[in-house]
Amino acid sequence: MSFNEPYFAPINNYSNTNKGMPVDAVEAWLDQFPQKRAENKPNGGIIRSVADTSRLDLREMSPKERKVARAKAQREHKEALKNLAKQEAQDAKKIAKQLTKWKKEERASEPKKMSKSLQWFLNEIQAKGIFEVSDFDLSKVYLQKLVREARKLGYQIEPVRKSIAIVRYRLIDTQ
Repeated sequence: MSFNEPYFAPINNYSNTNKGMPVDAVEAWLDQFPQKRAENKPNGGIIRSVADTSRLDLREMSPKERKVARAKAQREHKEALKNLAKQEAQDAKKIAKQLTKWKKEERASEPKKMSKSLQWFLNEIQAKGIFEVSDFDLSKVYLQKLVREARKLGYQIEPVRKSIAIVRYRLIDTQ
């Protein structure tokens, strides 16, 4: 039996990417929701699930007055919970809107990568001016996808048909 200490190698989970946000921007975003910060909530953000009627017993009241006061406290508690739920729903909408905005910005900032097969297809059609469908070894559906992607990039490509089948694609104009 060995009494050696176990050794655990350090794990570095930090990745240096450019997708982070500056701390000031994060704080500005969080300042839009002051009610969500625990330090701004009464009792540190701990919310009781029932109306607090414990203090009612300390005052001298008749049973009828106590019943009215307890009902009032419960009503106020229900109203406060409704307001909290309403505020949470509004905050969730704002957060979802901001997340979609950030995702769109992220997608727009990323350069579009061109696949090798699309690059090959564009080189072939630019060199010859036409592309024979019979020269393509992969599926015709994949070729159609490449043509669509080339059109999205600004290439004007028209199909040349024989009967109803496309036999070649002709390059009309580049960008």
